[in-house]
Amino acid sequence: MLIDTPRIYYSPIKPFAYHYKLLTLMDAVELDKQFKALREAKSIAISALALYSTTDNPTFINLSENDPPDGYIMRHSKEKKGTLEILKVEITHYFKNNSETLLEQLRRTKTPAKPIHGPEYLILVELRTPDPINYEEIRDYLNSINNPFPVWTIRPLQITPDTIAELVIINPEIHTIVVNAGEAAYNWKQNKLPNEIDIKRVAKVEDVRFEELKTKLDIKPKWEIETERRLSSLGLKLP
Repeated sequence: MLIDTPRIYYSPIKPFAYHYKLLTLMDAVELDKQFKALREAKSIAISALALYSTTDNPTFINLSENDPPDGYIMRHSKEKKGTLEILKVEITHYFKNNSETLLEQLRRTKTPAKPIHGPEYLILVELRTPDPINYEEIRDYLNSINNPFPVWTIRPLQITPDTIAELVIINPEIHTIVVNAGEAAYNWKQNKLPNEIDIKRVAKVEDVRFEELKTKLDIKPKWEIETERRLSSLGLKLP
C-alpha cells in the first residue's frame, strides 16, 4: 500500500532535545499542558525508540501536517531490501476517573468489531491515569476480531531530568518496554546516527533509500513551529 508521507524525517531524539531547552522557561508539567504538538512528537518518539531498542534498526519520526494521522514512524525494512516501513500513528488518550474501561473506550472509538484502519496504522494510547490496565482482556478482544493494526499504550514514569516512559505493546502478544530518552540519546550519538534524513524519490522500489541531510534545514519540525507560536502568545521566547 502506498502511503503519502513527508520527505523529511527526524531522529526520535530531536523532540526531547527541544523539550530540554523549553525547561528554561517553564516546568515540565506546564509544558505538557501547553504544547500539544510537542507532547505528541515525544510520544511518537518514545514508540520509535522502543522499536529501535528491540530491533537495532534506526527509526525516524515526523508529525503529519493534516490529521489524521497524527504522525509517522519510518525505518528500513529488514525483510524487503530497498523498502521503507512506514506506520501512520494515531494518538488517543485515556484519563483518570474514566467511566469506561480502556477496553470499552477502544471498542467504542478505535477498535470496533469491524476494523476502521489497515495494518499501516498504529493506535497509541497516552495513559493519563495511574490506575492499572487490564491488558489481557484488551489483547484477547483484539485477537478475537483479528484486528489488523497494533495498539500500544504509553505511560510517563518520569519527565525530568530524563524522560522515562513505559510502553506496552498489546497485540498480538503483550510486551512491556521501558524507554529512557537520555540513554537512547547517548546510544544514538555513539552510533553516529543522523538527526535529519531525506527520503529519496526513485523510479524503482528496490532503489528506495534515505540519506542524511548534509545542509541545515530552513524549515522547522511542526512541533517547534507550533510551540514557538504558542510561546509568542504567552510573551515568551527561547533563549
